[in-house]
Amino acid sequence: MNTRRAEAGFSLLEVMVAVAVLAVAVTGLTRGLTTALGSSRDSAHHTQAVLLAENRIEFLRADGEFSDGETSGTEGAFTWKQTVSTTATEGLHEISVAIGRAAGEPPVYSLTTLLYQPPSDLPASRSGKDPKRTRRPKGKSS
Repeated sequence: MNTRRAEAGFSLLEVMVAVAVLAVAVTGLTRGLTTALGSSRDSAHHTQAVLLAENRIEFLRADGEFSDGETSGTEGAFTWKQTVSTTATEGLHEISVAIGRAAGEPPVYSLTTLLYQPPSDLPASRSGKDPKRTRRPKGKSS
């Protein structure tokens, strides 16, 4: 009768080993999930910084009027610093935008490009804007 009772259940040692294995597995899973969530958050912040830098450059491109110098500001959780400088080629400007999380910290993303601004002293025909030119509608010949 004693042998049957010993085989009927789990011993305390077996339960303790099972709980220890489960604790190690849950700890590893929790650490993995925490790391994944942190990486996802960092990736989202980096994507927002990239979009902000591209937005600042596209704003200058669409406006068409910019001057050399440095400007800065904040947007959401980010600070930005934009630098416009001339190059050796007339009318060509180097635009650099640096995006940071807080003032004084190193930027998390920076973007540099070149934009062309035709000099204002050019005649209308050289700047590509000829007021005498008109477009004809497609499909009609004269």
